[in-house]
Amino acid sequence: MTSSVVKFLIGSFLPLLVLLGSCFMNGKHDNENSIFSTLRNSEGSDEVSYCDEFFFGSYFPSMKGNQSDLVKLCQTQQHTDYQGPAVYATLFNGYERIPVYSATQVQLYPNCSGYSRPDEKSWSRVSLALCDSYESESATPSRIGHGGQQLEKCGKYQALDSDYKGNKEKIDVDRGHLNPNAINCQDQERQMATFTLTNAAPQFAAFNENAWRQYECITEYVILNHVPSERVYVMTGTWGTAKDAHGKAMWMNADSPDKNPVKIPGYYWKAVCYPGNEWEHKDAWGFAVIQENVVSNLPSDPDKFLNLSMFSSKYFMDDMFGKSCLDAGIGPIQNYFPVWQEILNAQCGSKPNIVCNR
Repeated sequence: MTSSVVKFLIGSFLPLLVLLGSCFMNGKHDNENSIFSTLRNSEGSDEVSYCDEFFFGSYFPSMKGNQSDLVKLCQTQQHTDYQGPAVYATLFNGYERIPVYSATQVQLYPNCSGYSRPDEKSWSRVSLALCDSYESESATPSRIGHGGQQLEKCGKYQALDSDYKGNKEKIDVDRGHLNPNAINCQDQERQMATFTLTNAAPQFAAFNENAWRQYECITEYVILNHVPSERVYVMTGTWGTAKDAHGKAMWMNADSPDKNPVKIPGYYWKAVCYPGNEWEHKDAWGFAVIQENVVSNLPSDPDKFLNLSMFSSKYFMDDMFGKSCLDAGIGPIQNYFPVWQEILNAQCGSKPNIVCNR
C-alpha cells in the first residue's frame, strides 16, 4: 500500500471515527473520556505527524513578496502531561509578528452541535516554540501554552496579548483570527488551538464585524450546505501593509516603546478548495476572496470573489492548491450572488443559522 493511499485513508476515516466518539454522545465529546481523547493521546508526542494533511497540493506554498523571517508552524497545544497533535498549519513572520496564512482541512457535520467560544483569556497563551529562537526551514510544533516566567522573552518573535491591550480603544483593532473559531467549533482541540496570536493579526473592528464576518459565515454555509461531512481545504491569510491617511505604513504600538511592534496587514484573504469526490461523482470547485483591511462598515461584496487559478497566480510563487481545484470553477457559491443580501440576512444575521457563531 502506497504512502499516498495511507494518507488518504487516514484523512478520510480518522475524522469519521472521531465523530463516532463526539456527535453521537449528546452532540459533544469530552476530551478526557471519549474515543476522541484516546486517539489524540496516542498521537501526542514531540513529533508532528501529517502536518501536510492541511494542504492540498504544495506543502507550505510560498507567496510573492518578502520571504525572510518566516517560520512554518504545525499548530499544536501543550497540555499538562502531553503535547497535542497538529490541528492546522501556519506560515508565520517572526519580524512582523503576524501570520502570512493559516491552512486547515475541515469536515463539517450538519447534525453535530458545536462548542461555545472559548474564554478570551485563551489569547494570553504563546507559541512556546518561538520563545527562544526558531527553525526557518523545517516545520516546527508550535506548542501553544502559557509562557510563565519567560513570557517577556517570548515576545521577540511573536505578539503577546499585552501588545493588543489598549489598541481597541486607540485605533479600533481586533485580534483578527485567520483560521477561525466558528469553522472549528465541532472539535474542541482544534477550536482552542485557533486562539493563538500566531493565528491572528490586527484587524480593524469595523471590517472584522461586517464584511469579514460575512465572508466567514458564507464560507461555512456553503460547505455545510453543499459538501457536508466531506473534506474541504481552507487557507486564510494577510497581504501587504495598511496605510494611514498620509500613506505611511501602519504598525501597532509604533509609538509605544514598552510594547512590541506588530504590523497591521493591508488586506485579508480567504481561499477554499473542494477537490471533488469521484465516488459520488462530484466535481471540484474553489474560490478566493480578498478585501482591504480598513475602518469601514461596508458589507461583503460578491464581486470580490475570484477563481483559485487567478488568485494563486497573482499572489503566490507556488501553486496554492492542487490542479483539480486550480482548474475548477468557483462552484455553488455563485448561485448566491444574485440573492446575496437575502442570504446574508437569513444565514449571517445577529444569530447565524450555522453551527457556531464567531
